[in-house]
Amino acid sequence: MPRSHRFVLAIPAAVALLLLAAACSSEAVSNSGPATTEAGAAIVLSVTRGGDTIETWTLAALLALPQQEVEMDGDLQTGPWLRDVLQASSVGDRAHATVVGAGESRAFDVELAIESGPADGYILDITRRGTAKLAGPDLPRERWVRDVTEIRIDD
Repeated sequence: MPRSHRFVLAIPAAVALLLLAAACSSEAVSNSGPATTEAGAAIVLSVTRGGDTIETWTLAALLALPQQEVEMDGDLQTGPWLRDVLQASSVGDRAHATVVGAGESRAFDVELAIESGPADGYILDITRRGTAKLAGPDLPRERWVRDVTEIRIDD
């Protein structure tokens, strides 16, 4: 086949590849990055029940809750009690929750009594990277849930 014919046949293939690449890249752009609120603030974590979102939390909203400082395993953890986040999410008085993190695919099941009184010790430590980490008195460091993305309420 002459060289000019090969060039003519290659043009439609190149155009098809460009269109496919453009479609894939626009889809990737629209699905990339964290979810945001209407005001454009990045959602750090969501509280869900039965697959439905009860509440979404931005970093600013988590920081607006009463902040605690607790030493655990030799490090200072600073952030809101997990119980306070769930109370503010209108979960109810008692709940069984699974805390899910994006980091290292960790999850931790916790039985919570969400009521006034002493905290159970589970804290959502706000990290320097602007993510939340679950730490607790009966949760060894290697089981801390890093980069918490979801708190699932299991009824």
